[in-house]
Amino acid sequence: MNGTDRDTGDYVGILSPARLDVNTGFKLKAIDTRLGVRGQFAAKHDKVNDPAEARDAYETFDIYAAWTPAGALEGLRVDVGVDNLFDRNFERVFAGVSEPGRNVKALISWTDSF
Repeated sequence: MNGTDRDTGDYVGILSPARLDVNTGFKLKAIDTRLGVRGQFAAKHDKVNDPAEARDAYETFDIYAAWTPAGALEGLRVDVGVDNLFDRNFERVFAGVSEPGRNVKALISWTDSF
């Protein structure tokens, strides 16, 4: 997103670059599992008043899996994922605030009704 001051023509604040988020996955019914991949593609952010606020284009990829068994374990859900799979160093929000590093995560939950 870009914004300009009508009076001065200056860019307004530190806004976000154009981004495309893609999420695709498939379900493996035989093993009660869903697998997926997310990608985020951001354009270069160069419509800034101060060149130090410019940010390069970037792309990141995440992978994830969710297991939701049927039968005796129905209600259980196990999620695992890796964000920033290729360990890209990118600046999503502000110049100088980089987000390097891979994030590995897991979640176990149980849902039941009574």
